[in-house]
Amino acid sequence: MPPPKGPDEVGADLMGPADVVEYVMSSMAAAASERQFDIGAKVLLSFAVSRKDDDDKPEDFVGQLQPGHFAEPALTSYLAAEPRYETLTMLDEWKCMGVPETSDMSRKAVQKLLVRRDGKNWEDLFIK
Repeated sequence: MPPPKGPDEVGADLMGPADVVEYVMSSMAAAASERQFDIGAKVLLSFAVSRKDDDDKPEDFVGQLQPGHFAEPALTSYLAAEPRYETLTMLDEWKCMGVPETSDMSRKAVQKLLVRRDGKNWEDLFIK
């Protein structure tokens, strides 16, 4: 698999939600297989919406990561230390469950996935 592209080499404005999920998850899996998770995190962050608010919590009220909360090094260490997300740092397999659900006149999308690391069970993951 080729190395993941950087944020200047691909644009979400030219891709649909399924394309973005495919690109991000393939990049994260390739980076995890080479033990270079920081590359996968960089690709994930290249698609994250930046946000400006007073809430300094990394997760929202249901425990999901806030889009745009992290810078690259902080995201990598947070995911590795958080039991809910550590599978992303050791990602072996992933698969989409259905098609992305869109809202706000298709400007927002949510995709449910199953992710798994070697020797473990499948886990739910949602990407917004």
